[in-house]
Amino acid sequence: MQTIRRMAGGLLLALLLLTAATPSAYGRPKRPARKHAVAKTNTKKKTKTAGIAKKKGKTKSAEAASNAADSIIKTSTLDEHPLIKAPAQKGKASYYSLRINGHKTSSGERLNNDSLVCAHRTYPFNTRLLVRNPANGKEVVVRVIDRGPYSKGRIVDLSYEAARRLGMLSAGVAMVEVSVYNETHVPYRPKDDYKVPELELEMNDGGDPLNPAWKKKQKE
Repeated sequence: MQTIRRMAGGLLLALLLLTAATPSAYGRPKRPARKHAVAKTNTKKKTKTAGIAKKKGKTKSAEAASNAADSIIKTSTLDEHPLIKAPAQKGKASYYSLRINGHKTSSGERLNNDSLVCAHRTYPFNTRLLVRNPANGKEVVVRVIDRGPYSKGRIVDLSYEAARRLGMLSAGVAMVEVSVYNETHVPYRPKDDYKVPELELEMNDGGDPLNPAWKKKQKE
């Protein structure tokens, strides 16, 4: 019996030693796993900081570009930029048929084939537009009195006379450039070597204003 008790005690001691040597499943995690988790959090922080730095760099570059543009506009003079024009609208142009002569347009005005008028989708009525045909370099100034055209690719419908002046009657449809016609002229500073011509003016020496001397000479 004593031997059996001794053997049982030895087995219990061995089991206790084994359980002490091996960590339990519910214990603390191993150190390598903990280091890996810390590394993941560090990489996330690094990516976040990198993204913030990129955004800051983009905003700084955009601010620098806007400041440079403002400085260019402020330092520019009328001599360098005499006239600022809006970009021209490019597209196809067509013209009204001769049969529509006398018909009412969207503005209430009747169409006349001999007048320089047009139809546009967005420009207000009575707006004057400069239409240019880049194929032959011809230009014409027309007035908006109607709405249209609504077909794809077309930007303006011209009267018969306007189309004739642009040289597009035979083709029917032509690529044109449309821009608002500006009648104002920017004044320019005269050059330094420009000299005003001297005018010789004659004064009246108290003669008869009703019978001037040149009339007497003409009679003689």
